[in-house]
Amino acid sequence: GLCHLLGLSQVAPLAEGEAALGRVGNLPTPLSFADFIALVKEKLGAPALCGKQLTDTVCRVAVVSGEGKDFLPDAYASGADVYLSGRLGYHAMLDAPLSVLEMGHYHSEKHAAHLLAEKVKRLLPQAETKIYTPNLLTIY
Repeated sequence: GLCHLLGLSQVAPLAEGEAALGRVGNLPTPLSFADFIALVKEKLGAPALCGKQLTDTVCRVAVVSGEGKDFLPDAYASGADVYLSGRLGYHAMLDAPLSVLEMGHYHSEKHAAHLLAEKVKRLLPQAETKIYTPNLLTIY
């Protein structure tokens, strides 16, 4: 998923229970905030990110694909330097006690379709899989 694409290691659930959808992990080497943004844009194909910077260096990253506003307290408690999600919302980002980046639902979830197709192929080699992942919104 997102952790693998970003090269995170020592990946752990962001929180217990249902919140286990999120993950937190460490970058192989610390990056400047600007270099981390460049990495996210390159690896996830996100043309633009929205957020706020409260740290100059990024080592530990919390991620939740899709709508991640409800996981902000978990991201902060995890010790992450930055929280990356598909959608957080304006006020949630302003009030966040850590650096946050929003990449849009599409760019946070499109890679999951390919992972799911690979799992289906492994479990059912005879199955035909087709991936339809259009981005229905345009970033201008």
